[in-house]
Amino acid sequence: MNYASIDFETHYYPPAYIDLLKKREAFPRFYVQDGEIQLAYNHALVIPRQHLLPKFMSEERRIKDMDADGIDRQVVSIPLPGCDLLPPDEATKVCRVANDGLA
Repeated sequence: MNYASIDFETHYYPPAYIDLLKKREAFPRFYVQDGEIQLAYNHALVIPRQHLLPKFMSEERRIKDMDADGIDRQVVSIPLPGCDLLPPDEATKVCRVANDGLA
């Protein structure tokens, strides 16, 4: 019997999701500094994302990684930050954009 290999911990940033979070003034948000994208949770916690973006944004890269690792399927989700950190009215819009991007 053959079993499918499924990766349940796969992250993907839809470009429209990043664009929305770049437009935010409040935390969490993405911003560009010295040509590199950063994720700011608050004034003290900033996470560089530039080097992760090709892996988290490219469908071709996802498939290449899957093939290299023997993965048949992936369950994709949005990486940090989640919509749960946003005010309810904004979270609804951002979640819709994120889900549409994942679909």
